[in-house]
Formats: sequence, structure tokens, C-alpha cells
Amino acid sequence: MIYDILYESCPWHTRAALFDERGQLVSLRYDEESRPLIEGATVLGRVRRVAKGLKAAFLDIGDTQDGFLHLKTLPDENSSITEGHPLMVRVTRGSDSQKGARLDGRVYFKEDCEDELPKPPAVVKRAPRALRRAIMDAGDTPVRCWVFDDRLVDEVSEFVRPDQLFRLDEHEDVDLVDALDSQLDDIESPSFDIPDGRVTVELTKALAAIDIDHLGQNNSPNAVFELNCRAAEEVVRLCRLLDLGGNVIVDFVSMSSKKERVKLQKYIEELFSRFDMAKVQVFHMSRFGVMEINRERGGAMMP
Repeated sequence: MIYDILYESCPWHTRAALFDERGQLVSLRYDEESRPLIEGATVLGRVRRVAKGLKAAFLDIGDTQDGFLHLKTLPDENSSITEGHPLMVRVTRGSDSQKGARLDGRVYFKEDCEDELPKPPAVVKRAPRALRRAIMDAGDTPVRCWVFDDRLVDEVSEFVRPDQLFRLDEHEDVDLVDALDSQLDDIESPSFDIPDGRVTVELTKALAAIDIDHLGQNNSPNAVFELNCRAAEEVVRLCRLLDLGGNVIVDFVSMSSKKERVKLQKYIEELFSRFDMAKVQVFHMSRFGVMEINRERGGAMMP
């Protein structure tokens, strides 16, 4: 098994798209100067408010919304922070239109550098570059990195070996650009087709709903189970790609066999454990095919 990364860069925008062995997009990472407060960035913030009931603090990190910090992530000697206190933190999840960034206080920096620090709030260290984050998304799966021309070879060589680096203009049979464009179009539309079925995604403020429809002619229990397995692979991929968090409700094609429902649940749990680093809890599927998934958000990949 090997993954492919399409790396594109220009002066104002950089992105790295990660495809699995099926050619399906599983992550899309960006570098933009206007978006520094993303997952992995180190920030010197200032405590705006301490919420003792929540055992947390809200920090001004220079974003439109205050960041949320669990006090349990702080070293013991800094646990009695007060309003106005400057604090070094790491962004573990970028903000969105509804919630501020999630922060972690387990950050190391040399005390003798304190005089050189900027006035808070300020980004002290930017997040890892998009290409590096895409490689991290691949985990222990080998990757091939594809670029358009020699212009990016030196840049990419910092992260991948020469035998992992390929030029698209030398491989006309590779259509990663078209694959990326078409799959991004699918994501922007409410539904897309899979073999013998269709996946429909509806995102609301409270939850994400994914509906699976059976479009094939074969209605045998085995055909339905195989369709649900293919749909489960898409559910895990979409949860990663779209960073679906909180409650995710999936309406699979109903199966009368309890044994098959349990088998499908174990399969989707295995997929999450193999391909998703977020904390995920999968609940039992109902007799009508409905399954609830609780997933921790990691940080939006796409703007």
C-alpha cells in the first residue's frame, strides 16, 4: 500500500493533497500567510478569563475568537494563572465560525529567550508546512510526492527521498490534478455516487448526517452488506477530510441480521483506528441501519 501526495505551490498559496491507495482524497493541507493560527502553531497569548468551573482559561491569541485552554495541560507551577497573564501555548485545533481555537499548555521554550519574545498575542512558531502535515497524515504508509516541474524539487527534497519524488510532466498516465478537482466538486455537492449506491452529506450546526442509498439491482443480504462496507470507508474518509466532529449520524442501508450489523460496526471501528488519529466512539447500529459516531475535531484542513 502506498499513498500519493500532489504538491502545488505559488507565492500566495500552497497546498498538499493526500490520496489513498484507491486514489481517494483523504486530506488537503494548506499554507496561507493569512491563516497562521492553525494546528501546530506555537502562540504567546494573554489570559483573558479563567473559568474555574470549567477548569479552563480563555486566551487572547490574536484571533477573532479567544482560544480555549484546559488547565490540566499546564505545568503545575503555572496552574494558578490570572487574567492578563502571558502564556505560551500550542494550537491543537484551529478556530472556525462557531468555536475558538483549542490550545495546549505543554510547550517547551528556553527561559533565557524570554526577553526576546514578542508582545502577546503573537505567533512565536508557525505550524509545520503543508507538505509535512500531509506526510504526517499518511502515518506509517509510504508516500510518493508529485510536483509539476523542477521548480519545487529542492523544496520537496527537504521532506522526501529522491526515489519518492516524481514529476507530473514525465508521467502522462497520472491524473491527480483532475482527481483532486473532481473530488473537491463532489465534496461541495450534497451527494456523490459509489458503486451500487449514493452518499449524501448534510452538515448542520448541531451534527453531521450521512445517508447511504442503495441503487444497485442486487438486493441480497450479501450485496447490501458489501455496499455498507464501501460506504463505511467513505464515512471514515469524510470524517477526516471534512473534520466532522461531535455527533455524526450515519443512516446505512438497513440489515436484518444482527450479526452483520455487529460485523459492520467492528469494521468501521477498525477503519477509524487505522486511518484517523482523532478520538472516536462508535455506537451500536440500530435495526433500521442508523449508527451514531462521536468524533473529536482535530482542526479544519480546508478553508
